[in-house]
Amino acid sequence: MKKFITGCVLFSGLTLALLCSGCQGSAVHSLASAFGGRRVSADSERVQKTFEFNDIRSLRAMNSVIVHYAQDSVASVRAEAPAEVMDVAVVRMAPDGELQVELESNNKFRFRNDSERLHVYVNAPGLSAINAFSGSQVDCTTPLTLTGALDIITGSGASIDFGDLYAGCVKAVSTSGASISFSTVRSDMLDLYASTGSSIDADSVVCRFAELVAETGASIRAAGEAESGEVSAMTGGSTNARRLHIKKGELQAFTGGSVKAYVDEVTRKEISGGGSVKNKE
Repeated sequence: MKKFITGCVLFSGLTLALLCSGCQGSAVHSLASAFGGRRVSADSERVQKTFEFNDIRSLRAMNSVIVHYAQDSVASVRAEAPAEVMDVAVVRMAPDGELQVELESNNKFRFRNDSERLHVYVNAPGLSAINAFSGSQVDCTTPLTLTGALDIITGSGASIDFGDLYAGCVKAVSTSGASISFSTVRSDMLDLYASTGSSIDADSVVCRFAELVAETGASIRAAGEAESGEVSAMTGGSTNARRLHIKKGELQAFTGGSVKAYVDEVTRKEISGGGSVKNKE
């Protein structure tokens, strides 16, 4: 099997672990808030805050916050939440240009609906990375056009939803029950990796090369067309690319993995350990 993430920055399991290590404590607090923690007062005043940040290069959301991102030539950041939630909100810029949005990790809320959560509205010309962890949510449903690469990571039940995405290279990694979705994705290279019960859905794909890998009970579904690609599943993962028309590609299924594909010219097929591959079926 070729190395995962062809033509993009390679994220090995170790790298991903390092990226997520700082989020583990927050993930525990997020999960706890679903079953315990204090409720937001029904009469809590709703407040807003604005922040002056320039040169926003990437975005990270944590601890059950909701971030709404829209591409704009002028950067702006506005937060909105009940007062008691705003009191523990953290909106800051890291030295590397990463905008970080979260709640203080020692504060646990039991949110009854999304209106009680921290909402942050972010405008910026373009981003190189969008990450979401610990039950947070990032909404990128307005069109997003980038000339370079976009790295996307979700973990611990978080989600990122895209509308129309256009970029030179798109790399998306989803783990631990998290999800990523694309309404439309156009790129030269598209690399999707899902593991540990997570999911990635990509509709209206148009790309030169696509690599799809699902493992450990995760699922990937893709539709559209690609010049070439690799479709893989392992350890109970499921990759459904039946509606992704690939002209030339490789198909691989290991250890109970399931692959469904539509490849005109299969250059290599590997099946072992109870894996399943169906092409044009």
